Amino acid sequence: MSDTPEYIIVDGSEAVITLTDGKTVTMREPKVLDMRAAQKSSKSAEDTELKMFGDLCQMTPAELDQLSIKNYGRLQEAFKLFMS
Repeated sequence: MSDTPEYIIVDGSEAVITLTDGKTVTMREPKVLDMRAAQKSSKSAEDTELKMFGDLCQMTPAELDQLSIKNYGRLQEAFKLFMS
């Protein structure tokens, strides 16, 4: 994973993401079950992604809503690393 940004550390089945304020968020590796559960309980692709990120990072919807777009993008990048 040589293209991994310095603010994402992948260690086995989880990624530790450093946010712009220095706090870290840990995302576990997604499973098919996570995707299916998120899709089942969501009405749009955006809702599905938010639900998955909440489950994978143990964050509430309110916590995700308070992230800056830049930090949310970091979560998206970490998620994409698990998909490749």
